[in-house]
Amino acid sequence: MGVFFIVGFLFLLNGIHSTYKCNHVLNLKELEAHELKEGVCVSGNIDSYIGKHLSGNNKFFGVGQSHLTLFGQSYDFYTIPVGKNSYICILASSKSLKEQLEAFEEGHGENVYFEGEVIKPLVELNWRWYDSIEGFRTEALIDSFVIKETNFKRNKDIIYIGVLFIAMAVLRFLSAGGIKSFVMEETMDKKPVCNYDTETGKSGRRRK
Repeated sequence: MGVFFIVGFLFLLNGIHSTYKCNHVLNLKELEAHELKEGVCVSGNIDSYIGKHLSGNNKFFGVGQSHLTLFGQSYDFYTIPVGKNSYICILASSKSLKEQLEAFEEGHGENVYFEGEVIKPLVELNWRWYDSIEGFRTEALIDSFVIKETNFKRNKDIIYIGVLFIAMAVLRFLSAGGIKSFVMEETMDKKPVCNYDTETGKSGRRRK
């Protein structure tokens, strides 16, 4: 019962915090470096990213690096233009987003909607890859932050899960007899216990 309540409370708190944080969403296209800080939510359309042709074939590739977390989450790093002549990495994790970005021709395509949260880089950026892109100025890259793909709707789902766990805890509490049952259990725990000493033949009382 207590475990359900604690888990539910943590889910609820996290969901409310994330929802509140993402009430003020910045426009991805107009994003400037001075607006960036951890936890900021952004959204907007992606219509281009930088990349290069792979040696040996004519395939254009825009993934600068990939990263697999300890929890099994895989991220592909795409670098997109933002603000005034700046670039930033987005971390694509969903299959849907990856497929849409891979469908771009030469790094350009139809608008793909993106929601994300600003975080510190999970790993060091692949500077060798950027240096190998002809005409790209590395000083234009915002390297102190990246934007991790996030589903804003999932924040509300987390709230619902938290409420569900708390409701289950309350139902279990009531079905077990509620406060009356809890008080009786506490009373039984404190009930004196009679001990009999076999050596002296005397009995005594002690409390649990």
